[in-house]
Amino acid sequence: MLVVRGTKPLESEQLPKILLKVRPTLAQIADRLAAPTPEGLELYLDHRDLACDDYLQPLLSLVEPARRLPGFTLIVEGPMRSLDGNYFDLTQDSLANQILLDRLVVFAEAVGAVAANIHATNPGFDPDLTLAPVRENALARAVPPLQRFARRCQDAGLIPLIENNPPVGRLRFETYSVTSIGVEADDLLHLSQAISGLNVTCDLSHAQLYVNCLSQQLDDLPAEIRPAIERYRQRASVSSLAGYIGALADIIYSFHISNASGVLGEGLPYDQGDLDLDREIKPWLARVACLVTETIEEDHDRAIHMREAQSRLVALRARHTERNR
Repeated sequence: MLVVRGTKPLESEQLPKILLKVRPTLAQIADRLAAPTPEGLELYLDHRDLACDDYLQPLLSLVEPARRLPGFTLIVEGPMRSLDGNYFDLTQDSLANQILLDRLVVFAEAVGAVAANIHATNPGFDPDLTLAPVRENALARAVPPLQRFARRCQDAGLIPLIENNPPVGRLRFETYSVTSIGVEADDLLHLSQAISGLNVTCDLSHAQLYVNCLSQQLDDLPAEIRPAIERYRQRASVSSLAGYIGALADIIYSFHISNASGVLGEGLPYDQGDLDLDREIKPWLARVACLVTETIEEDHDRAIHMREAQSRLVALRARHTERNR
C-alpha cells in the first residue's frame, strides 16, 4: 500500500485515476475535456502563464470547465523555465525561482488541485555536471528550496511532488543537455528522505531512457554525451525499469505514461517503443493515485496519442478489476 506521507494513505483496493496532460489554453482544455472525458487533468504551466502579477484569475477562468466537473482530479506541474527566462534549476534559490514556486502553489490551491509537481533538475550543457562531487553538491543545494516548496504545498493542503529526468535532454535546438540530479532513483530517494512529506511522480519514459543508457553501445551515441552515460553506468544501483520503480515504491504518487526508445526517444505513443507498458504498470495499479498520459503530440491542441493511452489504461484497469472480483 502506498503511504503518502503527511496525507491519508490510499486504500489497498483503490485504483488510480487516469488523467490527461494539458497546458491551460482554451483549445487544449476543450480538447482534453471532450468525450471520453478523463477523470482528471495534469495542468502543465509555461513560465509565461505565471509571469504577470495578475496571472491567477486568467488561469482560473481557463480551467473553470474542469473545476465544475464532480470528482475531477487536478494536478499542477511547474514550468521548464523560471520567471527570469532561464531553465528552471532547483539548486538555484533565486528570487525568480521563489516567486515562480509561490505562484505555482497559489494557483494549485486556488484551482483545487491535489498535488503540485516540479522537476528535480539543474540542467546544463556540460557533461561534468554528472561528476559525483558535482552531483553531491547539487543535491545539498536543492534541499532548502525544496523544503520551502514542500512546506508551502502542505500548508495549502497539496501533496508536493518531484519528477525524475531523462539522462540526456535537448533543451535548445539540437544541443544535448544533462543534469546533476534527478535522473537516478537514488537522488529522488535522498531528497524524499531529507524532506518530510515529499513524494514522487515517476516518469516511465524518462526512467526507461535511463535504464537503456546503462546498456546502450557507447559508439552509437553522440560523443558529447558519452562521459555522462559512462558515469551513470559506473554507479548504477538498478538495471531494469521494474528495479527503478521498485526503489521508489513507497514514495510514488503518480506515473507519467509514455513509451521510450534508446537513449533519446522519449514521450512515444503507448505501444511504440522499448516498453511493454501494460506489463510494467499492472503491478502498481493498486499502489499509485494517478496515471497521467504524457505522450508527445504533433499538435498540442489535439491529444491523439494521449487518447490512445487513455483507452489502453482504462482497459488495463478494467481487466485488473475483473480479475480481483
